[in-house]
Amino acid sequence: MALACAAGVAVLAAQTQSAAPDAAVLRERVQQAQALLTTLDNTGAIAAFERALPLALSSNDAKQAAACYRGIGLGHYRQGHIADAADAYHRGVKYAERAGDKALMAELLRGIGNTERAAGHHDAALTAAERSLALSREIGDERSAANMLTNIAILFGDIGDTRHKAALIDEQIRIAEANGFEDVRRSGYDNLATVYMAQGDDRIALGYLEKNLTLKQDAHVEGRSMAVTLTNMAVSLRRLGESARALDMYKRSLALLREAGDERRAAIILVDLGIFYRLDGKNQEALVNAAESVRLFEKEQNPIYAEEARTDLALVHLALGENETALAEGRKAAAFARSSGNPPILWMALDVVGEAARRLGMRDEARRAFTEEVATLERARLQFTSGDSQGAGFLDDKMNPYQGLIRLEVEDRHPAEALRVAEQAKARQLFDIIRSGHVPMERSLTAGEAARERGLAAEAAQSPSDEAGRALDAYRATLYTRHPELQLQRAEFQAVPLTDAVALMPDAHTAFVEYSIGADQLFLFVLTRAPDGGPSLDVHTIAWRLEDLQRDVEAFRAAIAARDLGYRARAASLYRRLLQPAAAALAGKTLVGIVPDGPLWNLPFEALVSSSGRHVLEDHAVFYAPSLTLLHESRRLPRVSAASRPTLLAMGDPEFAALRLDLPRLPT
Repeated sequence: MALACAAGVAVLAAQTQSAAPDAAVLRERVQQAQALLTTLDNTGAIAAFERALPLALSSNDAKQAAACYRGIGLGHYRQGHIADAADAYHRGVKYAERAGDKALMAELLRGIGNTERAAGHHDAALTAAERSLALSREIGDERSAANMLTNIAILFGDIGDTRHKAALIDEQIRIAEANGFEDVRRSGYDNLATVYMAQGDDRIALGYLEKNLTLKQDAHVEGRSMAVTLTNMAVSLRRLGESARALDMYKRSLALLREAGDERRAAIILVDLGIFYRLDGKNQEALVNAAESVRLFEKEQNPIYAEEARTDLALVHLALGENETALAEGRKAAAFARSSGNPPILWMALDVVGEAARRLGMRDEARRAFTEEVATLERARLQFTSGDSQGAGFLDDKMNPYQGLIRLEVEDRHPAEALRVAEQAKARQLFDIIRSGHVPMERSLTAGEAARERGLAAEAAQSPSDEAGRALDAYRATLYTRHPELQLQRAEFQAVPLTDAVALMPDAHTAFVEYSIGADQLFLFVLTRAPDGGPSLDVHTIAWRLEDLQRDVEAFRAAIAARDLGYRARAASLYRRLLQPAAAALAGKTLVGIVPDGPLWNLPFEALVSSSGRHVLEDHAVFYAPSLTLLHESRRLPRVSAASRPTLLAMGDPEFAALRLDLPRLPT
């Protein structure tokens, strides 16, 4: 018995002695792998972590196993291997949870959020990011919490929800100020500026950035942090027309990053510089910068950024009229996006493929590309259906494929199909506008119906097949049968057939005029009733850059507001371009329904002056509608009698003393 005990002690001692060297070897391997990750040697880092992982698993060291999975995930993420990265992060979370290391769990969840965002899965990304934030707060890690607020703010920015984004950044700044995190506070000012930039308030954004520039200079900040501020300043300055200052900021930012040896971020600046030169019409300079950015990203083994940069390179080739090259680059980026499951790169690449193919006369490929792009965008929108403000601005800068399809149909002399696409696009934008007004679109549904729809929408948004989307469509068809008002509230309906649109006209003296606006042209549709009572549809293409149209409309409004008697010249000019092409169809029409688009919503058409010198209002009664389809659908809803509607008479009893008005108080 004594011998047995002694043997047992000897075995235990041997295990303890061998465990200590194993633990030391494991720590050393993990540290070496981490060093490779820090120097951006992603391939080497992945291999090193994978060599360390078996030792961590065999020694039951859950914390080091989680650290290995985190490193493997980050390495794959940087290389654009999103599925591999996500798999590693998810495995790592399990081991971090087993080790009870909440800080490491928070880091891994942050990685999951990044991979889900890259895959276009907004809801899953937000869930992971919010879990990471909660863990950081639970362990009292205010710095990590502040940084996670930035990640969550970016997610809301992705879907155009600037209100939530601004609130989160404001919270980040408050945490930084309370804890003395000056670097986080400065980062917060950069992020807050991007909110104003997204809203088009570049003058306000520039104010924050200039303040932040001073803070960073006083703190002797250089490198990447300073480059972020300078780059954002460059973007705002370019938009404000200060091109020389913008170019100087870009060059200063690029020099800082190259001095720091940060080629990845230098490549990002080269992308921005390429866009700057392209928008300025300097396409050769744009080509040099865009090509160099692709080369650097490929050198850094970062295919996500490389293929995103490739779409910008393709756009430069389009601007140069090199359509074959643009098409080849666009196809390559699209193929990568499909294989890696990256919707944002896919819709950008398909934009290029569609336009290049159209220019080359490859109309079938152009139509396929634009159709696939629309489907990709609308699949991404499926997750924004819960009735809150999420996704309110998602389509604001993504109308190109709709415009591309309209253009193809107009050129192929299919005006009815062109109008159908225009109406489809208007319905999607109208839904976003309604949602941004916080209209409760689920109040007609039971709790079970709402939950079921949200679940199907999440599945459809993340599924690579069409089956989940068809299941969602089928369930929504059931919901709209049960709750017909819901379909109207969401603007979720098929474009109105022309025969039904004509039925909206009270008589043959009525006409509808609808506009659809693109970046460099607009389409004018004129619908009237033919002598046989059927629809008569004409379409006209008007060359007009969006920026110029916005400027001309605002100048006319300003002239009216200033009571400038010279307004008539502007009124006549706008009439010549916007309504003169439809003059023959409008002759003898006493009622005209106008469906505006974009900046034309700000134009009082009644005040335009025709070639006869008369105001539009002198010849036509004018009314406006957001879309023909919405007008049609609203008339199909059952009418609610006035007697059944609840009524409210509300009267105020304000305090006028401060205004010094001699008014009697309301009787009680």
